[in-house]
Amino acid sequence: MALFEASRIFSHRNCETGRIEWFFHAREGVIGPYESVDKATQMMVDFIETCKKLGSDGGRSEKGKPQLSLEQEDSSQQGVWKIEFNDWH
Repeated sequence: MALFEASRIFSHRNCETGRIEWFFHAREGVIGPYESVDKATQMMVDFIETCKKLGSDGGRSEKGKPQLSLEQEDSSQQGVWKIEFNDWH
């Protein structure tokens, strides 16, 4: 048994809006924000399933070269990323 279990899901209060925003950690970076923990969890599950389908292992091997990329959606919204899937098959 591990001493502690780290969660990939976390929240943060937006200083400008005062709202709680939800994110998840991936090898590709921090992804979010989402309006609820449930939405962040579902998006993380979808993200992992898409990576599996594409054969992307987050760059851990030569075979698993990333087939997705993260681009900042809007430079004024720090931490907001768009996920782009590149199907190379």
